[in-house]
Amino acid sequence: AKNAKEYFLKFTLDKKLVNSNAKDEIADIANIIPNAQIYCMPVGESRNSLQRNDKDVFKFCLKYGYTYSDRLHIRVFDTTLGV
Repeated sequence: AKNAKEYFLKFTLDKKLVNSNAKDEIADIANIIPNAQIYCMPVGESRNSLQRNDKDVFKFCLKYGYTYSDRLHIRVFDTTLGV
């Protein structure tokens, strides 16, 4: 972060992690790297697995002021390789 013009942090979370200690872990890292934009993305390698986590991660972002980052390629192409 000291040598970069721009930087951000992105965390991939699932429902279980959001409902446990993710907020504290992200805060600890953010304190080391101040002023970083924080993105959170739901875990998911298929549409079904993505849907199991997306709402909880979205609510987590709203609650703590983080930016939600979706996995559009999975929503559109599901498990197709090479996309």
